[in-house]
Amino acid sequence: MQHAYDVRDIRSNNVKDIISAVRFTDNITRREVAEICGLSFPTVANLTNELIKANILSETDLVVSRVGRTPKGLVFNYDRLFSVCLDLQLHGNLGFAILDLRNNVVFEQDYDISHLTSLDGIMGFANAILDQQEAISGAARESICGLGLSVSAIYDTVTHKLVNSSIAMFENQDIKEITSRYFDFPVYVDNESNLCALAVRSAKPDLKDAVYLHISEGVGVGVMAEGHLLRGKNGYAAEIAHIPIGDPKIKCPTCPAYGCVESELNIAGLIKSLPDLDCSEAASLQKWRKFVDHLHGSKGVTIAKDKGILLAKLASILVNLFDPEVLYLGGHISDIYAALEPYFLEELASRCPWWTVEKGVSVICDDDSARTRYTGIGETIYARWNPFSDGT
Repeated sequence: MQHAYDVRDIRSNNVKDIISAVRFTDNITRREVAEICGLSFPTVANLTNELIKANILSETDLVVSRVGRTPKGLVFNYDRLFSVCLDLQLHGNLGFAILDLRNNVVFEQDYDISHLTSLDGIMGFANAILDQQEAISGAARESICGLGLSVSAIYDTVTHKLVNSSIAMFENQDIKEITSRYFDFPVYVDNESNLCALAVRSAKPDLKDAVYLHISEGVGVGVMAEGHLLRGKNGYAAEIAHIPIGDPKIKCPTCPAYGCVESELNIAGLIKSLPDLDCSEAASLQKWRKFVDHLHGSKGVTIAKDKGILLAKLASILVNLFDPEVLYLGGHISDIYAALEPYFLEELASRCPWWTVEKGVSVICDDDSARTRYTGIGETIYARWNPFSDGT
């Protein structure tokens, strides 16, 4: 019995390797696929024939100059299968997207959900959106490979509950179980920074070591080390929100401690640095826009310097711990990075003595982290998608 299981597992891996070889490259031959995957030509020929019958791959005639049998190219039917993405980053806002299996966006829109007071209500709302989009986008439910959620919280991979959530009503909720009540396809959950790190790895396969620092309503980090995402035993790896490098007089709103860096660098903490823009969850996005306008003005220099230095202190810990090739900054912090940048880079260089642009880490500000999160969700769903899930 164990032997039978192993054979099926090997077959499944081979099928996925073949699809991955074709996924972003049209008109690739079976022989080229065999070389890329390290499989025998007969194995590739047999499995690709099955995938063609299942309408997952198609064949095309390749144009060649020589006389003889016309070789066939393989094409992935990526636009017939879809991923559904739910982005729960901000209180009162739902990001909803549908991607094809090349992570092209078929549909994307943000929705005001400030009137909803529970995860059940949010998932019912999302389910209704999907019903509306089936006819518009062509993403029928039977063509959906899975649904992924991006959350501003730690996702405990053992209990499936959200921990240290930036949105209070999500705390200690089994989000996977609740979501599965409304959708009859596989559900996957991860925090925003891990998803962004996965997206970066997908876009740059040669990039093995990277850190993605995501700052919005929460502060999170995704770490890619030697090509693998660091998760830890329970999914808590690289949790840095409560590192005590902030003002020791500031009480953390989500734990009993003082001086947690998240208290000053998340949206609420940054807004509170302006006394006349005291933050409440319901109005945080509107007040954030006012804060951004202020920071880019002449009166924002002092705050920009203070927050740029604090951001660099946090980043220097990550750089010194993980030695990344690239440090990404994403989330709402990208809205103000231009104002923070000179102070941030100067402080970072002073705290990372071996840090130089030529030899060490480069810093990239991600101006479209929402799209990056969606790509991370798409990669998560694709990685777990089994095209022959019925066991054939």
